[in-house]
Amino acid sequence: MPNRRTLLWITFALVGLSVWALIEGSGIPREIVELEPGAERSDESLYQRTADRVADGDGYYGAAVAEQSAAGYPVSPPPTLRLPTTTWLVAGLGPLAPWLLRVLIVASAAVAMIRLERLAPTRIEWVAATLTFAATVGVLAHPRAVLLAEAWAMCLLALGVLLWRRGRPLPSILLVLVATCFRELVAAALVVMALCAWRRDRREAAAWVAATTAFLLVYAAHWVAAARAARGVDAVATPGWLWLGGWPQVIDTVQFSSILRPLPFEVAVVVVPLALLGWCVVRGDLPRHVLAISVVYMTVFMVAGRPDTAYWGRLYAALLLPGLAFAPRAIALLIRGAERHCPVDESS
Repeated sequence: MPNRRTLLWITFALVGLSVWALIEGSGIPREIVELEPGAERSDESLYQRTADRVADGDGYYGAAVAEQSAAGYPVSPPPTLRLPTTTWLVAGLGPLAPWLLRVLIVASAAVAMIRLERLAPTRIEWVAATLTFAATVGVLAHPRAVLLAEAWAMCLLALGVLLWRRGRPLPSILLVLVATCFRELVAAALVVMALCAWRRDRREAAAWVAATTAFLLVYAAHWVAAARAARGVDAVATPGWLWLGGWPQVIDTVQFSSILRPLPFEVAVVVVPLALLGWCVVRGDLPRHVLAISVVYMTVFMVAGRPDTAYWGRLYAALLLPGLAFAPRAIALLIRGAERHCPVDESS
């Protein structure tokens, strides 16, 4: 936990970022904001058609290239094609796939409840943090969420981080590695966990590095297969992912991917920094991991991603927002520090 002076500087930085977001405003197009969380989107329709073709016997890469090019989506460079894991799962399990996702949602909420009980200083904070986590992952309970790689990655990454134990990191490593097979952006969390373990346990750090290497091999195979399938296909060019949206784009990613979505943008501008501040004042390895992962994703999304990719925030929103339950503790700590340095003159 940082000392009061460090916490004060963090607060000043977050206030400055909040002012920036309020001035700039949200960058998400209105038609996307007003779409209900469970409503059908063009991306989901595309993923469903691809899964239907795979279920009928087509290969994933051929089906994905055909459907994306027919719908006017880019098929190169290779990252424009999603990893096949979600499609294979949906095509293979059929109507059972949504139920498997719901099992993951319930499991992650149950694990969060257990871990947060041990972590939270008071019962009120425990209940508030647990309910915030459960509500955030609960957004994924609608049937069409099964088509979204970010939904699977959110649950698996959250489970991996929550299940981490000092000296027993294997379940956490395996879960986060599986999450990368759904969404390659989860690889950032693998690197963060390796760095967090480096000074504490070099053997654990080596295991995280090995998992990162395994992911890179898997993604290299995906890259080659996607490039081969898209060869010679005349498709539109990708607009790229370098957007430089800054802190307002970070707020968009959290708001769009969580229970904050129905609320005004200005509410998210306040809630997101408070959640970060809350995690700063809780002791333990879990808060450090959550903070490190959240800060890395926020830094990345300040420069990468577009307004229409705000759903990438699902990767870390469920881990970040429970910190809101600890924000009153952080504010109280700051106030006590201010009173200590500026005592009230009771003689007046």
